[in-house]
Amino acid sequence: MLQPLVFRVRLTCNELQLRRSGSRSLSQRLTASETPSEITQVSNILTKSLAALGAASNEKDRAKAFTTVQAAYGKLETLVVPPSLLLQQISMTYQLPMVLGTVNDLGIAEVISESTDPKGRMSSKDIEKRCGVPAGKVSRFLRFLAGRGIFEEVAPDVWTHTKASRLLDSGLSYEEIARDPIHRFAKGAPIPAWISHTVEQGGMAAVSMVTALREDKYKKSEEVFETPFNKIYDTDVPFWQWLEQEGRVLNMTKGFEMNNTRNVSPQFFDFSYYPWRDLPENSTIVDVGGGVGSAMAIVLPLAPKGTKFIVQDLSYPVLEHAKTFWAERDSTAVQEGRVVLQRHDFHQPQPVKGAAVYFMRFILHDWKDETCIEILKHLHHTANEESRLLIVEAVIAHACHDIGSLTEGAVEGAYPTPMPEPLPANGGRAAEFEASFDMHMMNVLNGVERTYEQFRQIAEKAGWKPQKVYQTDELSSLKILEFVKV
Repeated sequence: MLQPLVFRVRLTCNELQLRRSGSRSLSQRLTASETPSEITQVSNILTKSLAALGAASNEKDRAKAFTTVQAAYGKLETLVVPPSLLLQQISMTYQLPMVLGTVNDLGIAEVISESTDPKGRMSSKDIEKRCGVPAGKVSRFLRFLAGRGIFEEVAPDVWTHTKASRLLDSGLSYEEIARDPIHRFAKGAPIPAWISHTVEQGGMAAVSMVTALREDKYKKSEEVFETPFNKIYDTDVPFWQWLEQEGRVLNMTKGFEMNNTRNVSPQFFDFSYYPWRDLPENSTIVDVGGGVGSAMAIVLPLAPKGTKFIVQDLSYPVLEHAKTFWAERDSTAVQEGRVVLQRHDFHQPQPVKGAAVYFMRFILHDWKDETCIEILKHLHHTANEESRLLIVEAVIAHACHDIGSLTEGAVEGAYPTPMPEPLPANGGRAAEFEASFDMHMMNVLNGVERTYEQFRQIAEKAGWKPQKVYQTDELSSLKILEFVKV
Protein backbone atom coordinates (compact mmCIF):
# COMPACT_ATOMS: atom_id res chain seq x y z
CA MET A 1 0.00 0.00 0.00
CA LEU A 2 3.04 2.33 0.22
CA GLN A 3 3.56 2.48 -3.53
CA PRO A 4 0.39 4.50 -4.36
CA LEU A 5 1.18 6.86 -1.50
CA VAL A 6 4.74 7.42 -2.75
CA PHE A 7 3.38 7.95 -6.25
CA ARG A 8 0.88 10.48 -4.95
CA VAL A 9 3.51 12.42 -3.02
CA ARG A 10 5.88 12.47 -6.00
CA LEU A 11 3.14 13.57 -8.36
CA THR A 12 1.95 16.24 -5.96
CA CYS A 13 5.47 17.60 -5.48
CA ASN A 14 5.99 17.68 -9.24
CA GLU A 15 2.81 19.68 -9.70
CA LEU A 16 3.73 22.13 -6.97
CA GLN A 17 7.14 22.60 -8.59
CA LEU A 18 5.50 23.25 -11.95
CA ARG A 19 3.27 25.86 -10.35
CA ARG A 20 6.19 27.58 -8.64
CA SER A 21 8.10 27.74 -11.92
CA GLY A 22 5.09 29.13 -13.74
CA SER A 23 5.08 26.20 -16.17
CA ARG A 24 2.44 26.37 -18.92
CA SER A 25 3.05 22.81 -20.15
CA LEU A 26 -0.46 21.64 -19.18
CA SER A 27 -3.35 23.86 -20.23
CA GLN A 28 -5.60 22.79 -17.38
CA ARG A 29 -3.23 24.18 -14.76
CA LEU A 30 -3.62 27.74 -13.56
CA THR A 31 -0.60 29.90 -14.32
CA ALA A 32 1.40 31.54 -11.57
CA SER A 33 0.00 34.95 -12.52
CA GLU A 34 -3.63 33.79 -12.54
CA THR A 35 -3.64 31.70 -9.37
CA PRO A 36 -2.82 34.38 -6.76
CA SER A 37 -5.41 36.73 -8.26
CA GLU A 38 -8.23 34.19 -8.08
CA ILE A 39 -7.15 32.96 -4.67
CA THR A 40 -7.19 36.54 -3.38
CA GLN A 41 -10.63 37.19 -4.87
CA VAL A 42 -12.11 34.04 -3.38
CA SER A 43 -10.40 34.63 -0.02
CA ASN A 44 -11.92 38.10 0.13
CA ILE A 45 -15.38 36.71 -0.62
CA LEU A 46 -14.90 34.05 2.06
CA THR A 47 -13.75 36.59 4.66
CA LYS A 48 -16.69 38.91 3.99
CA SER A 49 -19.18 36.04 4.03
CA LEU A 50 -17.85 34.70 7.33
CA ALA A 51 -18.25 38.17 8.83
CA ALA A 52 -21.79 38.38 7.45
CA LEU A 53 -22.55 34.95 8.89
CA GLY A 54 -21.41 36.06 12.33
CA ALA A 55 -23.43 39.27 12.12
CA ALA A 56 -26.60 37.70 10.71
CA SER A 57 -29.64 38.36 12.87
CA ASN A 58 -32.24 36.33 10.95
CA GLU A 59 -32.52 33.04 9.07
CA LYS A 60 -32.59 34.69 5.65
CA ASP A 61 -29.30 36.56 6.12
CA ARG A 62 -27.71 33.57 7.83
CA ALA A 63 -28.69 31.26 4.99
CA LYS A 64 -27.38 33.63 2.32
CA ALA A 65 -24.05 34.03 4.12
CA PHE A 66 -23.72 30.30 4.77
CA THR A 67 -24.31 29.47 1.12
CA THR A 68 -21.66 31.94 -0.01
CA VAL A 69 -19.19 30.61 2.57
CA GLN A 70 -19.70 27.08 1.30
CA ALA A 71 -19.37 28.16 -2.33
CA ALA A 72 -16.17 30.11 -1.62
CA TYR A 73 -14.68 27.28 0.43
CA GLY A 74 -15.33 24.83 -2.39
CA LYS A 75 -13.80 27.11 -5.00
CA LEU A 76 -10.77 27.82 -2.80
CA GLU A 77 -10.14 24.10 -2.43
CA THR A 78 -10.01 23.65 -6.21
CA LEU A 79 -7.47 26.48 -6.44
CA VAL A 80 -5.05 25.39 -3.72
CA VAL A 81 -5.21 21.57 -3.82
CA PRO A 82 -3.08 20.06 -6.61
CA PRO A 83 -5.38 18.61 -9.30
CA SER A 84 -4.12 15.02 -9.02
CA LEU A 85 -4.58 15.02 -5.26
CA LEU A 86 -8.03 16.58 -5.64
CA LEU A 87 -9.10 13.79 -7.99
CA GLN A 88 -7.70 11.10 -5.69
CA GLN A 89 -9.50 12.59 -2.70
CA ILE A 90 -12.77 12.78 -4.59
CA SER A 91 -12.38 9.19 -5.79
CA MET A 92 -12.33 8.03 -2.17
CA THR A 93 -15.27 10.09 -0.90
CA TYR A 94 -17.63 7.17 -1.53
CA GLN A 95 -16.43 5.84 1.83
CA LEU A 96 -18.06 8.69 3.73
CA PRO A 97 -21.74 7.92 3.08
CA MET A 98 -21.07 4.19 3.38
CA VAL A 99 -19.54 4.56 6.84
CA LEU A 100 -22.33 6.94 7.84
CA GLY A 101 -24.91 4.45 6.62
CA THR A 102 -23.20 1.58 8.43
CA VAL A 103 -23.06 3.44 11.75
CA ASN A 104 -26.68 4.47 11.26
CA ASP A 105 -27.73 0.90 10.50
CA LEU A 106 -25.86 -0.57 13.48
CA GLY A 107 -27.56 1.81 15.92
CA ILE A 108 -24.30 3.14 17.33
CA ALA A 109 -25.76 6.62 17.88
CA GLU A 110 -28.53 5.13 20.01
CA VAL A 111 -26.00 3.06 21.97
CA ILE A 112 -23.94 6.16 22.83
CA SER A 113 -27.13 8.00 23.80
CA GLU A 114 -27.75 5.29 26.41
CA SER A 115 -24.41 5.98 28.10
CA THR A 116 -24.62 6.28 31.89
CA ASP A 117 -21.55 8.53 31.98
CA PRO A 118 -22.42 12.05 33.26
CA LYS A 119 -20.78 13.57 30.18
CA GLY A 120 -22.37 11.11 27.77
CA ARG A 121 -19.10 9.38 26.92
CA MET A 122 -18.70 5.76 25.87
CA SER A 123 -15.67 3.71 24.91
CA SER A 124 -15.43 1.55 21.83
CA LYS A 125 -15.21 -1.52 24.08
CA ASP A 126 -18.47 -0.60 25.81
CA ILE A 127 -20.11 0.01 22.44
CA GLU A 128 -18.96 -3.46 21.39
CA LYS A 129 -20.63 -4.96 24.47
CA ARG A 130 -23.96 -3.41 23.43
CA CYS A 131 -24.07 -3.96 19.68
CA GLY A 132 -21.47 -6.65 19.05
CA VAL A 133 -19.32 -4.65 16.63
CA PRO A 134 -15.62 -5.20 17.43
CA ALA A 135 -14.15 -2.24 19.27
CA GLY A 136 -11.45 -1.79 16.66
CA LYS A 137 -14.01 -1.34 13.90
CA VAL A 138 -16.10 0.99 16.07
CA SER A 139 -13.08 3.25 16.57
CA ARG A 140 -12.27 3.27 12.88
CA PHE A 141 -15.85 4.12 11.91
CA LEU A 142 -16.24 6.89 14.46
CA ARG A 143 -12.79 8.40 13.96
CA PHE A 144 -13.54 8.64 10.26
CA LEU A 145 -16.83 10.43 10.91
CA ALA A 146 -15.33 12.62 13.64
CA GLY A 147 -13.26 14.29 10.93
CA ARG A 148 -16.55 15.66 9.59
CA GLY A 149 -17.91 16.72 12.97
CA ILE A 150 -20.03 13.59 13.39
CA PHE A 151 -19.14 12.24 16.87
CA GLU A 152 -16.14 13.46 18.89
CA GLU A 153 -13.19 11.48 20.22
CA VAL A 154 -12.73 12.96 23.72
CA ALA A 155 -10.04 10.45 24.76
CA PRO A 156 -8.36 7.59 22.91
CA ASP A 157 -11.21 5.35 21.67
CA VAL A 158 -13.78 7.20 23.83
CA TRP A 159 -16.65 8.93 22.09
CA THR A 160 -19.44 11.39 22.65
CA HIS A 161 -22.13 13.00 20.56
CA THR A 162 -21.87 16.19 18.55
CA LYS A 163 -24.85 18.17 17.30
CA ALA A 164 -24.66 16.27 14.02
CA SER A 165 -24.29 12.76 15.45
CA ARG A 166 -27.15 13.36 17.87
CA LEU A 167 -29.45 13.64 14.85
CA LEU A 168 -28.60 10.01 14.03
CA ASP A 169 -30.38 8.94 17.20
CA SER A 170 -33.79 7.69 16.09
CA GLY A 171 -35.23 7.99 19.58
CA LEU A 172 -35.66 4.23 19.79
CA SER A 173 -33.91 2.05 22.32
CA TYR A 174 -31.18 -0.23 21.04
CA GLU A 175 -33.38 -3.22 21.93
CA GLU A 176 -36.07 -1.93 19.57
CA ILE A 177 -33.51 -1.51 16.81
CA ALA A 178 -32.15 -5.02 17.29
CA ARG A 179 -35.65 -6.53 17.19
CA ASP A 180 -36.52 -5.01 13.81
CA PRO A 181 -33.36 -3.82 12.03
CA ILE A 182 -34.99 -3.44 8.61
CA HIS A 183 -38.32 -1.76 9.29
CA ARG A 184 -37.42 0.13 12.46
CA PHE A 185 -36.57 3.28 10.48
CA ALA A 186 -40.27 3.90 9.92
CA LYS A 187 -40.78 4.13 13.68
CA GLY A 188 -38.22 6.71 14.74
CA ALA A 189 -36.91 10.13 13.78
CA PRO A 190 -36.77 10.98 10.06
CA ILE A 191 -33.04 11.63 9.54
CA PRO A 192 -31.93 8.02 10.23
CA ALA A 193 -34.66 6.86 7.83
CA TRP A 194 -33.46 9.32 5.21
CA ILE A 195 -29.86 8.12 5.53
CA SER A 196 -30.94 4.49 5.33
CA HIS A 197 -32.89 5.13 2.13
CA THR A 198 -30.28 7.23 0.35
CA VAL A 199 -27.21 5.21 1.37
CA GLU A 200 -28.58 1.69 1.04
CA GLN A 201 -30.74 1.86 -2.08
CA GLY A 202 -29.24 5.01 -3.59
CA GLY A 203 -25.67 4.12 -2.68
CA MET A 204 -25.90 0.66 -4.18
CA ALA A 205 -27.37 2.13 -7.37
CA ALA A 206 -24.54 4.67 -7.55
CA VAL A 207 -21.98 1.89 -7.20
CA SER A 208 -23.64 0.17 -10.15
CA MET A 209 -23.62 3.26 -12.38
CA VAL A 210 -20.10 2.71 -13.73
CA THR A 211 -20.75 -0.84 -14.96
CA ALA A 212 -24.41 -0.31 -15.91
CA LEU A 213 -23.68 2.57 -18.26
CA ARG A 214 -21.21 0.46 -20.18
CA GLU A 215 -24.26 -1.32 -21.58
CA ASP A 216 -26.49 0.43 -24.13
CA LYS A 217 -29.54 -1.02 -22.41
CA TYR A 218 -28.93 1.21 -19.41
CA LYS A 219 -26.89 3.98 -21.06
CA LYS A 220 -29.61 5.01 -23.52
CA SER A 221 -32.75 4.08 -21.61
CA GLU A 222 -35.13 6.56 -19.98
CA GLU A 223 -37.39 3.85 -18.57
CA VAL A 224 -37.93 3.57 -14.82
CA PHE A 225 -37.16 -0.16 -14.91
CA GLU A 226 -33.81 0.05 -16.76
CA THR A 227 -31.55 1.82 -14.31
CA PRO A 228 -28.35 1.10 -12.38
CA PHE A 229 -30.64 0.32 -9.44
CA ASN A 230 -32.40 -2.38 -11.46
CA LYS A 231 -29.08 -3.86 -12.52
CA ILE A 232 -27.52 -4.17 -9.08
CA TYR A 233 -30.71 -5.42 -7.42
CA ASP A 234 -31.42 -7.75 -10.36
CA THR A 235 -35.04 -6.67 -10.69
CA ASP A 236 -37.15 -5.57 -13.64
CA VAL A 237 -39.70 -3.63 -11.59
CA PRO A 238 -39.48 0.13 -10.92
CA PHE A 239 -37.97 1.38 -7.69
CA TRP A 240 -41.29 2.29 -6.06
CA GLN A 241 -42.79 -1.12 -6.78
CA TRP A 242 -39.66 -2.81 -5.43
CA LEU A 243 -40.00 -0.83 -2.19
CA GLU A 244 -43.57 -2.08 -1.82
CA GLN A 245 -42.49 -5.68 -2.43
CA GLU A 246 -39.68 -5.44 0.09
CA GLY A 247 -41.88 -3.77 2.71
CA ARG A 248 -39.54 -0.78 2.83
CA VAL A 249 -41.85 1.94 1.57
CA LEU A 250 -42.60 3.29 5.07
CA ASN A 251 -38.88 3.61 5.81
CA MET A 252 -38.52 5.89 2.81
CA THR A 253 -41.75 7.76 3.59
CA LYS A 254 -40.52 8.45 7.10
CA GLY A 255 -37.27 9.73 5.67
CA PHE A 256 -39.07 12.18 3.44
CA GLU A 257 -40.97 13.55 6.42
CA MET A 258 -37.66 15.20 7.29
CA ASN A 259 -38.22 17.52 4.36
CA ASN A 260 -41.20 19.06 6.12
CA THR A 261 -40.28 18.74 9.78
CA ARG A 262 -39.55 22.23 11.00
CA ASN A 263 -37.87 21.22 14.24
CA VAL A 264 -35.32 19.25 12.20
CA SER A 265 -34.57 21.61 9.34
CA PRO A 266 -36.37 24.94 9.78
CA GLN A 267 -34.36 26.67 7.08
CA PHE A 268 -35.65 24.34 4.38
CA PHE A 269 -39.05 24.19 2.71
CA ASP A 270 -40.55 27.40 4.03
CA PHE A 271 -43.83 27.42 2.12
CA SER A 272 -44.87 30.77 3.64
CA TYR A 273 -43.33 32.59 0.65
CA TYR A 274 -46.39 31.58 -1.38
CA PRO A 275 -49.50 33.79 -0.80
CA TRP A 276 -51.80 31.08 0.54
CA ARG A 277 -53.96 33.71 2.28
CA ASP A 278 -54.98 35.07 -1.12
CA LEU A 279 -56.91 31.89 -1.88
CA PRO A 280 -60.70 32.16 -1.44
CA GLU A 281 -62.21 30.75 1.73
CA ASN A 282 -63.39 27.14 1.50
CA SER A 283 -60.88 26.40 -1.26
CA THR A 284 -59.69 22.89 -2.07
CA ILE A 285 -56.00 22.04 -2.26
CA VAL A 286 -55.08 18.67 -3.78
CA ASP A 287 -51.70 17.24 -2.77
CA VAL A 288 -50.99 14.95 -5.74
CA GLY A 289 -48.80 12.00 -4.78
CA GLY A 290 -48.53 13.59 -1.36
CA GLY A 291 -47.43 10.61 0.71
CA VAL A 292 -48.68 11.06 4.26
CA GLY A 293 -49.36 14.75 3.60
CA SER A 294 -46.39 16.17 5.47
CA ALA A 295 -46.28 19.18 3.14
CA MET A 296 -49.93 19.94 3.83
CA ALA A 297 -49.25 19.86 7.56
CA ILE A 298 -47.15 22.99 7.00
CA VAL A 299 -49.55 24.63 4.53
CA LEU A 300 -52.66 24.06 6.67
CA PRO A 301 -52.09 26.91 9.16
CA LEU A 302 -51.12 29.24 6.29
CA ALA A 303 -54.32 28.70 4.30
CA PRO A 304 -57.65 30.57 4.62
CA LYS A 305 -60.48 29.42 6.84
CA GLY A 306 -62.40 26.42 5.58
CA THR A 307 -59.70 25.18 3.21
CA LYS A 308 -60.03 21.49 2.44
CA PHE A 309 -56.91 19.40 1.88
CA ILE A 310 -57.05 16.24 -0.20
CA VAL A 311 -53.91 14.13 0.16
CA GLN A 312 -53.58 11.58 -2.64
CA ASP A 313 -51.24 8.61 -2.80
CA LEU A 314 -51.26 5.22 -4.49
CA SER A 315 -49.70 3.21 -1.67
CA TYR A 316 -52.00 1.54 0.86
CA PRO A 317 -49.27 1.33 3.54
CA VAL A 318 -48.49 5.03 3.11
CA LEU A 319 -52.14 6.05 3.42
CA GLU A 320 -52.49 3.91 6.54
CA HIS A 321 -49.40 5.58 7.98
CA ALA A 322 -50.94 8.94 7.05
CA LYS A 323 -53.73 8.33 9.57
CA THR A 324 -51.17 8.06 12.35
CA PHE A 325 -49.24 11.04 11.00
CA TRP A 326 -52.29 13.31 11.12
CA ALA A 327 -53.55 11.94 14.43
CA GLU A 328 -50.26 13.03 16.00
CA ARG A 329 -50.31 16.51 14.44
CA ASP A 330 -53.97 17.48 14.29
CA SER A 331 -56.20 14.90 15.92
CA THR A 332 -59.43 16.22 14.38
CA ALA A 333 -58.24 17.08 10.86
CA VAL A 334 -59.20 13.78 9.23
CA GLN A 335 -62.20 13.21 11.48
CA GLU A 336 -63.72 16.60 10.62
CA GLY A 337 -62.98 16.27 6.91
CA ARG A 338 -60.52 19.16 6.75
CA VAL A 339 -57.99 16.61 5.53
CA VAL A 340 -59.10 13.81 3.22
CA LEU A 341 -56.85 10.84 2.50
CA GLN A 342 -57.55 9.53 -1.00
CA ARG A 343 -56.03 6.68 -2.97
CA HIS A 344 -55.19 7.84 -6.47
CA ASP A 345 -52.75 7.03 -9.26
CA PHE A 346 -51.62 10.31 -10.84
CA HIS A 347 -51.05 8.50 -14.13
CA GLN A 348 -54.85 8.26 -14.32
CA PRO A 349 -57.46 11.05 -14.74
CA GLN A 350 -57.67 13.36 -11.74
CA PRO A 351 -60.96 12.82 -9.82
CA VAL A 352 -61.04 16.22 -8.07
CA LYS A 353 -62.31 18.85 -10.48
CA GLY A 354 -61.82 22.60 -10.23
CA ALA A 355 -59.54 22.67 -7.19
CA ALA A 356 -58.00 26.00 -6.26
CA VAL A 357 -54.56 24.40 -6.14
CA TYR A 358 -53.07 21.22 -7.53
CA PHE A 359 -49.90 20.73 -5.52
CA MET A 360 -47.09 18.41 -6.62
CA ARG A 361 -43.99 18.01 -4.51
CA PHE A 362 -41.08 15.82 -5.66
CA ILE A 363 -43.18 14.02 -8.27
CA LEU A 364 -41.93 15.13 -11.67
CA HIS A 365 -38.27 14.49 -10.91
CA ASP A 366 -39.08 10.77 -10.95
CA TRP A 367 -40.19 10.76 -14.56
CA LYS A 368 -39.00 11.41 -18.11
CA ASP A 369 -40.46 14.41 -19.98
CA GLU A 370 -43.13 12.48 -21.90
CA THR A 371 -44.54 10.97 -18.71
CA CYS A 372 -44.48 14.33 -16.92
CA ILE A 373 -46.49 15.88 -19.74
CA GLU A 374 -49.12 13.15 -19.44
CA ILE A 375 -49.34 13.64 -15.67
CA LEU A 376 -49.78 17.39 -16.09
CA LYS A 377 -52.39 16.92 -18.82
CA HIS A 378 -54.57 14.95 -16.39
CA LEU A 379 -54.53 17.95 -14.06
CA HIS A 380 -55.14 20.37 -16.92
CA HIS A 381 -58.29 18.48 -17.93
CA THR A 382 -59.86 18.90 -14.47
CA ALA A 383 -58.58 22.38 -13.61
CA ASN A 384 -60.60 25.53 -14.24
CA GLU A 385 -59.46 29.04 -15.17
CA GLU A 386 -58.92 29.97 -11.51
CA SER A 387 -56.92 26.85 -10.65
CA ARG A 388 -53.24 27.05 -9.87
CA LEU A 389 -50.68 24.32 -10.45
CA LEU A 390 -47.86 24.44 -7.90
CA ILE A 391 -44.82 22.32 -8.68
CA VAL A 392 -42.44 22.08 -5.74
CA GLU A 393 -39.07 20.81 -6.89
CA ALA A 394 -35.40 21.65 -6.86
CA VAL A 395 -34.67 24.00 -9.75
CA ILE A 396 -31.16 23.45 -11.03
CA ALA A 397 -29.21 26.63 -11.75
CA HIS A 398 -26.52 26.90 -14.40
CA ALA A 399 -22.90 27.01 -13.24
CA CYS A 400 -21.93 29.56 -15.91
CA HIS A 401 -22.47 33.30 -15.45
CA ASP A 402 -23.46 33.98 -19.05
CA ILE A 403 -26.76 32.24 -19.76
CA GLY A 404 -27.47 34.19 -22.93
CA SER A 405 -31.09 34.83 -23.79
CA LEU A 406 -32.60 32.40 -21.28
CA THR A 407 -33.78 35.23 -19.03
CA GLU A 408 -35.74 36.93 -21.82
CA GLY A 409 -39.44 36.54 -21.11
CA ALA A 410 -38.80 34.52 -17.95
CA VAL A 411 -41.26 35.02 -15.11
CA GLU A 412 -40.32 36.62 -11.80
CA GLY A 413 -38.05 34.42 -9.69
CA ALA A 414 -37.14 32.04 -12.51
CA TYR A 415 -33.42 32.68 -12.27
CA PRO A 416 -31.69 33.31 -8.93
CA THR A 417 -29.05 35.97 -8.39
CA PRO A 418 -25.74 34.34 -9.34
CA MET A 419 -22.83 34.04 -6.96
CA PRO A 420 -20.11 36.67 -7.42
CA GLU A 421 -17.31 35.78 -9.81
CA PRO A 422 -15.02 33.88 -9.79
CA LEU A 423 -17.34 31.52 -7.87
CA PRO A 424 -19.56 29.29 -10.01
CA ALA A 425 -22.83 31.10 -10.66
CA ASN A 426 -24.85 28.30 -9.06
CA GLY A 427 -22.65 28.14 -5.96
CA GLY A 428 -20.60 25.12 -6.94
CA ARG A 429 -19.99 23.27 -3.68
CA ALA A 430 -23.06 24.93 -2.17
CA ALA A 431 -25.17 23.30 -4.91
CA GLU A 432 -23.57 19.88 -4.51
CA PHE A 433 -26.53 18.36 -2.67
CA GLU A 434 -28.86 19.16 -5.57
CA ALA A 435 -26.33 17.86 -8.09
CA SER A 436 -25.91 14.68 -6.05
CA PHE A 437 -29.65 14.19 -5.85
CA ASP A 438 -29.86 14.59 -9.62
CA MET A 439 -27.46 11.65 -9.92
CA HIS A 440 -29.51 9.73 -7.35
CA MET A 441 -32.67 10.21 -9.39
CA MET A 442 -30.92 9.08 -12.57
CA ASN A 443 -29.54 5.97 -10.90
CA VAL A 444 -32.74 4.74 -9.26
CA LEU A 445 -35.48 5.91 -11.66
CA ASN A 446 -33.90 7.53 -14.71
CA GLY A 447 -35.37 10.66 -13.18
CA VAL A 448 -33.96 14.17 -13.43
CA GLU A 449 -33.71 17.39 -11.46
CA ARG A 450 -34.63 20.08 -13.98
CA THR A 451 -33.71 23.65 -14.83
CA TYR A 452 -36.40 26.33 -15.00
CA GLU A 453 -36.52 26.18 -18.79
CA GLN A 454 -37.01 22.40 -18.68
CA PHE A 455 -39.96 22.80 -16.30
CA ARG A 456 -41.43 25.53 -18.49
CA GLN A 457 -41.19 23.38 -21.62
CA ILE A 458 -42.96 20.32 -20.19
CA ALA A 459 -45.64 22.47 -18.51
CA GLU A 460 -46.39 24.42 -21.69
CA LYS A 461 -46.73 21.18 -23.67
CA ALA A 462 -49.39 20.11 -21.16
CA GLY A 463 -51.31 23.40 -21.44
CA TRP A 464 -49.91 25.30 -18.45
CA LYS A 465 -48.40 28.78 -18.50
CA PRO A 466 -45.72 29.86 -15.99
CA GLN A 467 -46.87 32.62 -13.65
CA LYS A 468 -44.16 33.07 -11.02
CA VAL A 469 -41.42 31.17 -9.20
CA TYR A 470 -41.39 31.48 -5.41
CA GLN A 471 -38.38 30.66 -3.31
CA THR A 472 -38.60 28.59 -0.16
CA ASP A 473 -35.42 29.92 1.37
CA GLU A 474 -32.13 31.58 0.49
CA LEU A 475 -30.37 28.34 1.36
CA SER A 476 -32.44 25.95 -0.73
CA SER A 477 -32.75 25.40 -4.48
CA LEU A 478 -36.27 24.13 -3.80
CA LYS A 479 -38.77 26.40 -5.52
CA ILE A 480 -42.52 26.70 -5.85
CA LEU A 481 -43.26 27.04 -9.55
CA GLU A 482 -46.72 28.49 -10.17
CA PHE A 483 -48.61 27.82 -13.41
CA VAL A 484 -52.06 28.77 -14.69
CA LYS A 485 -54.22 26.96 -17.18
CA VAL A 486 -53.98 28.15 -20.78
